[in-house]
Amino acid sequence: MNLAVLNLLVALTIAPVAEFGAIPHIPDSNPDFADSRFVEPVRGSFRPAAPEEGFSLNGMWQLSWDDTVGRELTGEVKNCNIRFRVIDGKVEGQFDGRVAGTLRDAIIDGQLVEHADGNLLTFQQREQGYVCSYQIGWPASSSLTEVVGVWHDSKGRSGNFSFLAYQ
Repeated sequence: MNLAVLNLLVALTIAPVAEFGAIPHIPDSNPDFADSRFVEPVRGSFRPAAPEEGFSLNGMWQLSWDDTVGRELTGEVKNCNIRFRVIDGKVEGQFDGRVAGTLRDAIIDGQLVEHADGNLLTFQQREQGYVCSYQIGWPASSSLTEVVGVWHDSKGRSGNFSFLAYQ
C-alpha cells in the first residue's frame, strides 16, 4: 500500500484532538443520562471570577427558606450556605456545608438575566430522586437581598427564599 494512502487512512480514523486547554462541548441533555466523560464533580472550589465577570452574585451567600408561599419568610425559617459563579449569564453553584442537617451533593445551575429595569435569577437544585426550582426577580432600584423568591420541588412542596450576601 502506498505510504501516502496509509497516512491518509490513519488520519481519517483518528478523532480530532481538542485544542490545548479547550473545554469539550457538553451536550444539553438530562444529566441522569449524560455521557460520564462530561460529568464534572460538584464539590470543590470554583476558579476565581475574572474581573470582567464581576457580577455581585459571584461568591458565598446565605440561603434562607420557609415552607409557605407569601410576600416574606414566615414560620420556621431554615438556612444554608450556597456559593455561586456567573459567567455570561450561566449560573453554577454548590452548597457549602450542611443543608437542613445533611450534606447534599447537588448539581446547581441556572440563568441570570440582567436588564436595565432589573434582574431575574432562576436556578435548579438536582439530586438523586429530588429536584427543586428557584426563581427570584428584583428591580434595578433594589438589591437581591431586599426581595424574596419562590421555590417549588418535585415532592409538590413550595415556599419562599431569600439571600444574604457574605462580605
